[in-house]
Amino acid sequence: QGKDSLVLCVERKTATQLQDSRTVKKILKIDDHIYLAFAGLTADARVLAARARNESQSFTLNYEDQVDVDYLARFIAHTWQRYTQSGGRRPFGVSTIIA
Repeated sequence: QGKDSLVLCVERKTATQLQDSRTVKKILKIDDHIYLAFAGLTADARVLAARARNESQSFTLNYEDQVDVDYLARFIAHTWQRYTQSGGRRPFGVSTIIA
């Protein structure tokens, strides 16, 4: 509880019989202070999260400071745009909230 607190909630759908319900995670940790909540295709969200983690680590190594949420949101938006405009790739089927 506090002034700078934020709560992310997602709906958890029931898993099929062949799917382990513990593996379906809709909130992913990007950095110590940044999380990504998503709706849509899990595989697409994992790709974006992996790229965001790499960018966050690269930023920390280059500038010796934690990455800003605004910077990371812009990075993900540029990644989405590159995939949308390039030939031979399909757009990401996921919506995200970065906090």
